[in-house]
Amino acid sequence: MAKEDTWTVQDSEELYRVKLWGESYFCINAEGHLEVRPVLGDPIGIDLLKVVEDLRQQKIAFPLLIRFQDLLRSRVAEINTAFRKAIDEAGYQNSYISVYPIKVNQLHEVVEEVLAAGRPFGLGLECGSKAELVAALPHLTDDEALLVCNGVKDASMLRLILDAQLRGRNVVPVVEKFAEFELLMRLGGHLQIVTADTVKAEHRQPSAPMRILDIRNQLRPRHSLRKEHAGRVERIDRASAARTGAPNVFHEP
Repeated sequence: MAKEDTWTVQDSEELYRVKLWGESYFCINAEGHLEVRPVLGDPIGIDLLKVVEDLRQQKIAFPLLIRFQDLLRSRVAEINTAFRKAIDEAGYQNSYISVYPIKVNQLHEVVEEVLAAGRPFGLGLECGSKAELVAALPHLTDDEALLVCNGVKDASMLRLILDAQLRGRNVVPVVEKFAEFELLMRLGGHLQIVTADTVKAEHRQPSAPMRILDIRNQLRPRHSLRKEHAGRVERIDRASAARTGAPNVFHEP
């Protein structure tokens, strides 16, 4: 093979554009193999070809998914650190709270890994359906953990959100339809509580761009709210269990 036809590591990097999508986590090593460096700033890498060859020797069937826990932790820390730095540089007077959309990967150990990595930053969760809400609620192990609820909400989903708020959980529904807002207020009135919600209002005019208005209602301190409604919560639990036979999806401290 002529010298000019010799394939190089640089050729592989240019062909697969590894530097564009891999950042500092993926690269082509000296042997021409794809390598992952899961810990940000750590030069120690894992040769993926060798990992695949080892798995084949163990007679493990393909295809398979390889997950690097340290990479998840590094990415969570990286994005939150970037926002903290930007807030300090800009003199921003408010705070930033990141949320992990549970639809990305609902696997229990993945959600736990992401939450553990984000705990120093107050990272929360985001759900977009009733099934995702049920999956996310058990991960709210303290009253400060934020859960943002998007998507279409029927009465049963809104009732579940209100039940979570009764327990002092920081669960915030994003309401985009007035019908949902009316239903939420009616259900909250039946439970005799003040709900926490974010209302997304859209105002359109023929010659004006759409404007988004966010209105956030504040709850009383969640620990006092839970204490105040403890008896009602217990009655709701018994009634719900008798009606549906469903297990309690909440973790009480």
